Formats: sequence, C-alpha cells, structure tokens
Amino acid sequence: MNASKARDFFSAYYEGELSGGIKEAFERSLAIDAALKQEYDDFCGAMKILEEPDTEIEVPSDLHDKIMARLDHQAWEAKQNVKVNVFSRWRLAFVGGIAMVALTAGVLSLNNRQSAENSIGGTISIPGKQPAVAEVVDITSVDGELVVQISGKSGSSYMLKHVSDNAELGELVVSGQSVSRPVVNEDQSAQAFAIFDKSGSEKLLIVLPGKVQGDKVKGEGSVLDLALAMADVLRTPMIVRANDRERQVSWEFEPTADRESLASQLASQQLGLSVRDDGISVLNSF
Repeated sequence: MNASKARDFFSAYYEGELSGGIKEAFERSLAIDAALKQEYDDFCGAMKILEEPDTEIEVPSDLHDKIMARLDHQAWEAKQNVKVNVFSRWRLAFVGGIAMVALTAGVLSLNNRQSAENSIGGTISIPGKQPAVAEVVDITSVDGELVVQISGKSGSSYMLKHVSDNAELGELVVSGQSVSRPVVNEDQSAQAFAIFDKSGSEKLLIVLPGKVQGDKVKGEGSVLDLALAMADVLRTPMIVRANDRERQVSWEFEPTADRESLASQLASQQLGLSVRDDGISVLNSF
C-alpha cells in the first residue's frame, strides 16, 4: 500500500473500522514510512482536539482576519513555486477546520483575548522541515501481491537482482521518501532475489515459491537451498536473514507440519523460523 492510498484510510483506521489484509497493509505502510507515520500521528492529535467535550476556547475578536491573512500568505508562497508536499497541504486544510471550530467557540467565550491569541498562534504554525528518513528495505504482501518497499533519502538507488545468475531485474530509485514495485516469480520452482544498494551492499534476500508445489521435504544443501525447498513445499514467500547462507545443513519435514514444529526442527541447525502478520516467513541464523 503506497502512502497516497494509506492516507485514504486514516479516518477508518482511527475509528477501528479496518480489518484483515487492508489493516495489515496499512500498519505495514506506517512501519516502513516514517513521514507517513508522523502524518498519521498528527492526524490522531488533531482528532483528539476535536473530540474534547465542551471546552471553552478564548479567542481574540480579530482571529478570523489573522487566519485569513496567514492562509493568503501560504497561497502566495505556492504561486512563487515554493515546494509544498502532500503533508503540508493536509496540515493547511486541517488548520482551516480548527479555525472554524475556534470561531464557533468564540461566540460562547470572549474573556481573556490576549491569552487565547498566544495559544491559537501555536495551532496554526506552518510545519518545518521533515526529519531525515531512516533506510528501510522490506517486502510485504498487499492485496495478494508481493511488493518490495524501500524508504530512505530521495534519489537513493537500489538494484533488484536474480540470485542464481546475478541478472539485473530493475533499478529502484527513491522518489520523495519511498519507492515500491511488485516482484513476481514466473519460474516453475522457487527462486531467490536480492536487493543491493548503490555501493553493492546486499540489503534484502527474498525467496518466492514457483508455480508448481515442490516435493523436497528431505535433503541436504546450503541454508539458501533449504529456504528454496521450504518456499516451494510450504507455498510461502520467505525472507532469508542468514549471513552464513552457504553453510551446509540437512532437513526433513512434512508439508502439513505447523510452523512451531518446523521451528523446533530447525533449531538444531542453529536456524530460526517465524511468520509475520502478512504471511511472509522469515528464516534467520542464530
């Protein structure tokens, strides 16, 4: 779920109306996009202000004129080609809503005007520069589709490669603060894919099951071979977080075995297995 689509679910998620895959995809978007998470936190703060019952708000008589002057100034800056991101536009719209609430409450309470002017002034301040976004490289399941999601510094470049032959499958360049693209395995058997940054450092290794269910329930090979076998037999995408993935291991499991019993078997090989909320398995080494 991209940031634009996630914003459409702010209100529904706040009200507890999301469920199932949409809820998981929304929460995943918040987890990997720090700017989007900050935007949602501000939205929640705004909603809590509006929900406070019967709170008297003291306002100056010229509050309307000051708000309109501030909004006119913002519109003038936009015409001067000042870059305004989506979050800033949302904040501006919300300020207008707060202003209307304040004006309505002002009819009921006009006591200490100067004190209220100071407090309202903080509410309509224009947001400053957003903090730097930490690099996050991940894959998630969105509406049944596997999607690579990367957040980080705008302009950062990444490359998706096929592990078996090191073939380059496409470049991902962060625009704004994030970039995403679907990943599909068209092969009959499981395949491994890796994402590298511009310096050639591997950031993520994923294994996707093939079109045909595998039967390698017993075998020997590297940790990566084990991940390929499990992806095919169990029909699950996997993230491999094992620095020693060429280490030789052996395995034997039932296709119908639950994840707890599989994890117990793998523990003897110094390997851990977990399943995320979005259904993606994670194989890591101790």
